[in-house]
Amino acid sequence: MRLARTLAPWDELEDARWLRRLPHPTEQTEHRTTAAQLLDATVLTQEPARHDRHQAADWALRAVSQPQPRALPAADRLTALVLTAHHSPDAGQTSMEADHLTRTCGLDQNTLTATLDRLVAVNAIGAWTFEPVTEDVSYAALTTDSGEDCGSVPLSELRNRTGH
Repeated sequence: MRLARTLAPWDELEDARWLRRLPHPTEQTEHRTTAAQLLDATVLTQEPARHDRHQAADWALRAVSQPQPRALPAADRLTALVLTAHHSPDAGQTSMEADHLTRTCGLDQNTLTATLDRLVAVNAIGAWTFEPVTEDVSYAALTTDSGEDCGSVPLSELRNRTGH
């Protein structure tokens, strides 16, 4: 973790009881580094179990192997996966920061519009808009006539099934 050479960020994390700085230097550190022990139990237990990783991988494969995006380039399929993972099934439209979307998908601002248009053209998403004031991309999942989401199980439902 790079927290600069000032001690203030380290002091704040130590005061919040997130970490404890170890005596300096230790056998594992160089003279220019700071060693710390993480104290927050939730940080230490965030690694998903094998079963959870298996279910998440299965969900991701199902999401990108749907007939609609299967013929698209890999970057478009990754974007479809990211949009599906961030979609809230309770909301008609979901918003995501355009910068976050481009960073996550390895796109630039110039290719984002074309990628989203291709996803609409193959019915991977229903529609999308860009809000210039907030710089958010809003999108709707494609739905059937009965109002159900098309494609795979939403990630939020997968989380509910696994208890996470």
